[in-house]
Amino acid sequence: EGYRSVICGSVARAKKFVSDLDKSQVLDQWFENISDLDHYPIIVLKWRHGERGWTMKELSDALRTFGWTIPTYQLPTHDHEEPDGMDVLRIVVRQNITGDKLFQLVQNMEQVVDRFQSGRKRRSMFDAGRL
Repeated sequence: EGYRSVICGSVARAKKFVSDLDKSQVLDQWFENISDLDHYPIIVLKWRHGERGWTMKELSDALRTFGWTIPTYQLPTHDHEEPDGMDVLRIVVRQNITGDKLFQLVQNMEQVVDRFQSGRKRRSMFDAGRL
């Protein structure tokens, strides 16, 4: 019963994280959860509509500046031994990660995406000769 309680709490916090991500005007347009949150406290995020000028790896690296270690993986599509599919972020919600900490991750992700978007807009304006 103790283990079940720990897992249920972690799953509930993972679901809340995904709900907060979906409510975010910044993040909702970029990320989609593809994991089974009914049974596992593991969040797997993919691009909602393909890549957006930066990679999942770059996002993961930028989140590291806030102290997060969010690994990226390339999923296999054809050969289970060779990763050749979409890139994803994988977040494991352990028992010691609070809801407040997960909300902070949402905010940090918003900051990183805003920074990437601002840099992308500046680059496109520069390329167009407006800067």
